[in-house]
Amino acid sequence: MRAELATHGEKLEGIWTQINKDKKPRDMIHTLRQPGSTPPQYERKSPRMADLARNYHNNLQHQGITAQTEHEQTRDIDRALRAILPTQLIDDPNRLLMSETATEPHVKRALKFVKNNTTTGMDGCLYELWKALD
Repeated sequence: MRAELATHGEKLEGIWTQINKDKKPRDMIHTLRQPGSTPPQYERKSPRMADLARNYHNNLQHQGITAQTEHEQTRDIDRALRAILPTQLIDDPNRLLMSETATEPHVKRALKFVKNNTTTGMDGCLYELWKALD
């Protein structure tokens, strides 16, 4: 807390405004209906409710999807690529830049411009962690 106050305390958006903000509780879900239960049954335990929600959303992701043969998949990819307008295509010099391997200086430069207090990356780590490790 002392370090936060020392480094960010005097800024307008600093720690002082965060200290005095009301901490609002999240909306609680007290029960969750189990899908396909007749008569309706409800789950009250949070871990089980999380499992039900995860399974429900995973099922939505795969609903109506049928396995494709390699030929059908190639055909669909070609059809999608042909639908891209010529004005939206990347020209060759830029395409080469995008295919380069990221180097340590590239990553350090990118970390310098990342905002703090934003959502995590795909690895789930906060950007502040990566900046501190650098």
